[in-house]
Amino acid sequence: MTLPWDEPVGWGRFAAVLLESPWDCPRRSKEFLAWARRAADESVLLNCFPMVEWDSDKRYLTDLAAEGMPIVPSIWTWAGQDWAAPAQGEYVVEPSVSCSAKDTARYGPETAERTRARRHATALLERGRTV
Repeated sequence: MTLPWDEPVGWGRFAAVLLESPWDCPRRSKEFLAWARRAADESVLLNCFPMVEWDSDKRYLTDLAAEGMPIVPSIWTWAGQDWAAPAQGEYVVEPSVSCSAKDTARYGPETAERTRARRHATALLERGRTV
């Protein structure tokens, strides 16, 4: 049986729950993670809740880097912090919780690009997102 993750059912009535493609979870990440924890508590969440939670935010890359895994160089900025574009090369501005490149854009080092990137990052930060 296939159901949306936010279907109001008692997940305990199922022997196991398999998370398939929750594409709206970045928009509703707190609600989604609360659901995943509840599904794991009520049934067997085959996707392993700690992994779902960890993988839901791209800041997991910091953990991978700390373990010696090569990652794309990343700088995280939170609401209330000033954001600055890299001085050289191309870069991407994106929220740490996202999918399908939503709210993501690629920029270059030119002044006009840096201005656009700053506006983009500021808009995300003003909405309380980590960039």
